[in-house]
Amino acid sequence: MWFKNLSCFVLTKGLAIDQETLEKQCGAMRTGELTREQVSKWGFISPWGEDSEQLVHAADGAYRLAVEYQEKIVPAAIVNKQVKERVRELEKREGRPARKAERDDFKEQVIKTMLPVAFVRSKIVQMVILPEAKFVLIDSAASAQAESVLSLLRQAIGSLPVVPLMTSVLPEEQFKEWVEDTEVEQGNLQLVEDVLFKAAEGGASAKFKDVPFDSDTVQSAMAGNMVKQIGLQYGEDCSFVLDGALVFRRLKFDESLTAQSDDIDKDDVLAKTDADFVLFVGSVTQMLNEVTEALGGIDAEI
Repeated sequence: MWFKNLSCFVLTKGLAIDQETLEKQCGAMRTGELTREQVSKWGFISPWGEDSEQLVHAADGAYRLAVEYQEKIVPAAIVNKQVKERVRELEKREGRPARKAERDDFKEQVIKTMLPVAFVRSKIVQMVILPEAKFVLIDSAASAQAESVLSLLRQAIGSLPVVPLMTSVLPEEQFKEWVEDTEVEQGNLQLVEDVLFKAAEGGASAKFKDVPFDSDTVQSAMAGNMVKQIGLQYGEDCSFVLDGALVFRRLKFDESLTAQSDDIDKDDVLAKTDADFVLFVGSVTQMLNEVTEALGGIDAEI
């Protein structure tokens, strides 16, 4: 339930959808076993776990979904070995070097032969839709993975007008100002001594963790460099590392927040998960509002 990373997207238009409709639309793209010929695929899976068929977890106007990515693993070493064997047989039989097209055909044939018995690796990615706040949140720091999750949702509901979160102030410029001033002048946000510098025109990077920002080491490292990511604490709720693309990495929620639902009987899974979801949505929404405000607000062009 509690995200470990967070990629945030902004709805550019209102999203009028209800739980029943969303459940039906996602059901048409429910996950399932890969066919003999399929290499990989995305599909919706129950956020409640294997024992549930329900695909949408709704609470306080927010929706939680889970997406499964399945991929067949075909060991490259075994493929290459079998391709070489076929190439040797061809060259011995015809007395000439194998052409590139022939090597490619052999590789395709080997992979096709191995797919039906290949090991399947799967990964589950959580997603939260906040129609009122106009955010779509994905538990991933990988842009390609986040886009694949959004693409599946877009296919399911027909239209999804979202763009990556962008702010009026360039994040890296604000990060540098925070490090220079050794503080964040915004509500419940506080700096954590975790920063990554990188030369403006590529080149080497320098990372400092648990080193005071007002130290000569950190301050001198800023000369001619950009601050690519910085550690932040949001009140007593959570800490994270924020990068220039506004991706929240190493997101950790404090026990003071997550334990607020501990008074609910653990055997009552539905009530416990509902409570955690409400806590998560409330905390993350407030945190996103403060972070974007500290960076000049959400870009007016969105």
